[in-house]
This record gives sequence, C-alpha cells and structure tokens, in this order.
Amino acid sequence: MPSWSFRSDRIDQDVNIGELRFRKGDDDDDEFPGLHKEDEEAEKRESSMSLKQEIRAIRQSFRAEFAAVKEEMVEIIDRKLNEKLASLYLRMERWEEQASLIFDHLHRHDQEIAELKALIK
Repeated sequence: MPSWSFRSDRIDQDVNIGELRFRKGDDDDDEFPGLHKEDEEAEKRESSMSLKQEIRAIRQSFRAEFAAVKEEMVEIIDRKLNEKLASLYLRMERWEEQASLIFDHLHRHDQEIAELKALIK
C-alpha cells in the first residue's frame, strides 16, 4: 500500500481514502526531494525580490528626504544671502537716487544754458 502525505491544519488524525493514507505532519521531503529544493529556490527568489523592494523603498525615502533637505537649504541660503546683500541693495538704491538727482540737476543746467544762448543771439 503506497503511503502519501500532505500537511493540513484541518486534519487532526490519519485519514484513509481507498488505498491512499494521508497523515497530518508527515514530511514530503523524503518522497519528493526536488520539491524541497524548489521551495528553497522560490524562497530565495522571494527573499531577493523582498530585498530589492526594501532597497527601492529606502532609495525612494532617501531621495524624498534629500529633496526636502535640499529645499530647506536653498531657502536658508537665499534668506542669508538676502540678509547679507540687503545693505548693498540699500546702498545701490541711494546711489541710483543720487545719480537721478545729479542728472536732473545737469538737465536743468543744460536748459538754463540753452536759454542763455537763445538770449545772446
């Protein structure tokens, strides 16, 4: 009589079906040696895929964190740069105002000179 085994959580005792005998907890490795090897290879593939997924998740997480840090750094640098350049911008505005006043003054003198030349003729 051949002896066949399978595992099941629902069977608590030996079950006889015709000439086949099924017993809970018997190990299939002795009767199907290639099955165990295939299971190990499948577990390795699943483990490898799982590791790849973990690596991918870590990379995505790192990229997200790096992007956030980069954005914060850009904001900090811009703020500090604006603080340092504020006095230069203020000085530049004053010079532009002074240059405008000087050009207005020169323009008035040019008009006065033109009026004087017109009176002389």
